[in-house]
Amino acid sequence: MNYGFIVEKNDGNEFPFTVAIEETDALFPTKKNLLQNENMKKTFRVQENFSEQPVIDFFSLLRFKVFNEDMNELFNIIVTNKNRNEDEDSKPTFHTIPPISIKNELKVLEYIEKLSSECLNKYPTTLEEDEKMLKEEPSKLTNNQRNCILMRMGEKEVRI
Repeated sequence: MNYGFIVEKNDGNEFPFTVAIEETDALFPTKKNLLQNENMKKTFRVQENFSEQPVIDFFSLLRFKVFNEDMNELFNIIVTNKNRNEDEDSKPTFHTIPPISIKNELKVLEYIEKLSSECLNKYPTTLEEDEKMLKEEPSKLTNNQRNCILMRMGEKEVRI
């Protein structure tokens, strides 16, 4: 790859997280029915800024994914929130799921921690090792190598 430039401390850094509702989920048939024609697997370009729409959608699908209680309660939450937002589409989707309960939000955060750890473990270096390379070996790096490290660091920082 050739990167012309990379902005250090870029507030636009993002990472693609993929969330799937698996057939092994005890509530899979009901969730699939609720999503109707929605894809049961989605990728979200998550940024550090939680007010961005992809991040809001990411959290909404995770709330739906980890929910394992009364599906009627979940359906009512979806419909109530959909009516509040006056969405022209009549079928509820994961986009309309606000925080449900403290218990469910804790499950969401645990799932994000699991996802993040799995992703971080795929990198050949840690964030600390990347920072050390930039600090201690700047003259040994080509401009392209430096930019690749900065890009990789930006992805890691989004997941931490």
